[in-house]
Amino acid sequence: MRGIMAVIAICLLGFPGEGGAMPQQSVVAAQEQAAMQMDVMMFRIKMFHREVKSTLLGIMELPFFKEYFSLQESANNSLDSMGVMQFSPNQIKLRQKIEAWALILHKKFPIGEACLIDRQGQEHLRMVQGKLEDSQFFSADESDSPFFKATFALKEGEVFTSEPYMSPDSMHWVTAYTAPVVLDTGDKPAFFHFEIPLDVYGKLISTVDYSYSMAHQAAKADKDEEGRFFIVNKDGLVVADSRNQISFELKKAANPDADFRPGEKLVDYLPKFASIMTDSKFQEAISRLREAKSGMVQLSLKDHDYILLFQPIPGSSWTLVHLDPVGGKGFWEKKD
Repeated sequence: MRGIMAVIAICLLGFPGEGGAMPQQSVVAAQEQAAMQMDVMMFRIKMFHREVKSTLLGIMELPFFKEYFSLQESANNSLDSMGVMQFSPNQIKLRQKIEAWALILHKKFPIGEACLIDRQGQEHLRMVQGKLEDSQFFSADESDSPFFKATFALKEGEVFTSEPYMSPDSMHWVTAYTAPVVLDTGDKPAFFHFEIPLDVYGKLISTVDYSYSMAHQAAKADKDEEGRFFIVNKDGLVVADSRNQISFELKKAANPDADFRPGEKLVDYLPKFASIMTDSKFQEAISRLREAKSGMVQLSLKDHDYILLFQPIPGSSWTLVHLDPVGGKGFWEKKD
């Protein structure tokens, strides 16, 4: 019922930050308001995730994928002496249709990279940050990708969402959405995937204007929201912070030549949630967060009351956290 009421509140009050939530002097009133804001923000995230998945599945229903992999030459890759994939006129014609849709997809979502990969690991299409790659540079073996085996285990109409990884193409930390190409015979000769940069989640929880796609939206910071939102992963690292922009780009200091190198660790890029504040009460609250799947904690930090809410984000190993001050600004704000 509370979720339904939160959706009704969206219509009445708008998303958090649209006009600003009035500070509540009463702890009980602050708890109710914080819970409503939590529901609304969770609604944002779930709708974004749902929109990405439904768009991917919609594209997979286009006939070009089945037509392409029903070709005899698509079932038997032809490589030249240098190991470069050779495409027939029919393959090129159908691939161009798929490429056109991949470019449309890029205009809808902030995609870092998209590609079409067959069971042998051979790339048949690649688009990086809106630019199509020439076929002579297609990879011959992507079978070690973190989503390769998992995607071929899917059924038609299913989508796999990967854990974050450093993309060797966009040079950013991303998460992949993948879906298999399923022929009328039931065979799964390939899959299509695209990467969503992790910084999109920071925009989702910190901007005033809300868009499912967030692709080309001007990111106007929400300065009216008194509370602070976080997305925290299973290791206690902050994936998104509504008050602090996090860089997910490959660190050039660690890689002077700006070349991709395996072994990048997310812990070297993200702050720990426990580092937000050293207060012992905050640390105790974090312990509760780790032990329970969801909950609400009232605590006093720097002689001011706060409400801390946390709830798992469906379909992921992440948790949405909301730290809301009672009746005023949070400790992260400059005092008047």
